[in-house]
Amino acid sequence: MLLCFTATENGAPSTMHDGTLHIYGKARTLSLYVSVVVLMLLTVLSMRAFLGAYQYSRVTGILDDRSSDGSITIMDLSEETISAYLEAVGTLERAIFYDPSRAHYRKALSDIYARIGSWAETMEFMQATLPEGTPRSKVALERAATNIREAIRRQPTNPDNHLSYGHMALDAKSSDITRSEYQKAVNAYPKSSAVRYSVTMEYLAAGMKDDALVQANVLARIDDSYKMPDSYKVQMAVGRRTTFFVQRLSGSYLFRAFEVIWRTSHKDVDRLRDAVPDSDEARDALELFLDAKGIEKQ
Repeated sequence: MLLCFTATENGAPSTMHDGTLHIYGKARTLSLYVSVVVLMLLTVLSMRAFLGAYQYSRVTGILDDRSSDGSITIMDLSEETISAYLEAVGTLERAIFYDPSRAHYRKALSDIYARIGSWAETMEFMQATLPEGTPRSKVALERAATNIREAIRRQPTNPDNHLSYGHMALDAKSSDITRSEYQKAVNAYPKSSAVRYSVTMEYLAAGMKDDALVQANVLARIDDSYKMPDSYKVQMAVGRRTTFFVQRLSGSYLFRAFEVIWRTSHKDVDRLRDAVPDSDEARDALELFLDAKGIEKQ
């Protein structure tokens, strides 16, 4: 036999005659209250996310060099434009206030603080007075580091964040942190030729040639951008040095890896040959590279 209830004055259930369970009184009021609160929270969160996105979208317009050819170009930092950079900082800080979960807001703020810090450092070196409101170089660079670390915490698999932090550590003479962050960048996407190449070039630009050489050898192994489409392989038997063939090989990350190995190994051809993957196309790429360097095939 089914029992049916109705609520008494104190909220306790009592039997109803129609075979259904009805909840009134305190229980029903509590359920309605929770629903309203959840709806209000969702509305507030949605509005904050919207306001954060709006503030973030304004930054490009603030820093756009309108004297350029119509494309969006970030203006150079100078005494005349520092006010725009400081406005961009304030705008990004508001974006983060509204929606602190967005890692790319932190990354953008870090990038701007890093530029301000480098510029302020130059001004301080020349003993020039910084414009009003401009943070000292040490303060700006610390804020840049703080924000990129927070971006990493919120989005640890984004290689751009690790590359930025690694570059900052390099400027601060912290090579161990640099290597750690660059390794995290490639670990995030170990098969990505683009990420590996970015790390290779960062090392090369910093004069860390041994590290660049190691990364270039890995890049040569993992890259497949030089490989020809199946539809083209039939044509290769007829004319191997077509425009498409040359552009495909010379534009590949393998070809770029050869360039780094060439520069960091003191033009050691044997080092190049050791780095070539075991395929006809890869060997063709090396032959093309050596031709460009004026080295005859042996």
